[in-house]
Amino acid sequence: MNTIKIFQWNTLADTLSDAFPLINKQFLQWNHRSQLIAQFIKHYPSDIYCFEEVDHPEFFEQVLQDHLFIYQKKQNNNDGILIAYRKDLKLQSVNIIPFLENNKVSNQFFIKVDFLDFVLIVTHLKAKTDFEKIRRNQLEQINKSLKEDKIILCGDFNTQPQLEAVSNFIEISGMKCTNTTVPTTSKNRGKLETNIKDYIFYKGVQLKQSQVGPTDGVEINENGLPSQQFPSDHIFLIGEFDI
Repeated sequence: MNTIKIFQWNTLADTLSDAFPLINKQFLQWNHRSQLIAQFIKHYPSDIYCFEEVDHPEFFEQVLQDHLFIYQKKQNNNDGILIAYRKDLKLQSVNIIPFLENNKVSNQFFIKVDFLDFVLIVTHLKAKTDFEKIRRNQLEQINKSLKEDKIILCGDFNTQPQLEAVSNFIEISGMKCTNTTVPTTSKNRGKLETNIKDYIFYKGVQLKQSQVGPTDGVEINENGLPSQQFPSDHIFLIGEFDI
């Protein structure tokens, strides 16, 4: 039995970092944030990293030189999903599957990576509160693709666990979640919103341990995130599994 450590993080795209009016502009600059991102990545070495909102893939490749990479941009955006995996992990196939929305290809997608011992899926679901039914449909599309016994699903789902998209997915998929209590995002665009929107789901594997953010926590004030000490409005998740 192998142990796999998964690191999941929406690192906030550089091109989207100007949407935080209460945050000191210095703390939103890529030069500042990228140094913090690199520090956290190096402090929590993992077998597989799953990143959303990546628009500087070359930066991650430089930081994680002992990993191999899968990167896919969104069709209509500058950012995308990047997966970094340890070089000795046996990769069998990679499928980038667009979501369908009203029978048309959506801007969102999921990446399905078939490793020798398990399947990894990474996604970033449609944003904004009005699109909960679309997110529910996107998760239902993922569920229809799940035929394997051992599955780990990571991503920014842009919705909370008690809402219909995630609650329905848990019911139909039978998958478990590493965290449904500790907030994973905090932002203030006129109103402070702190809640769970990021997930690691699993099925057919054994969760050994998990955590949300750094061991010493993330300090959040009335302005939300990012901050001088933390580089994204999303907090990373770590899950360690026996495969």
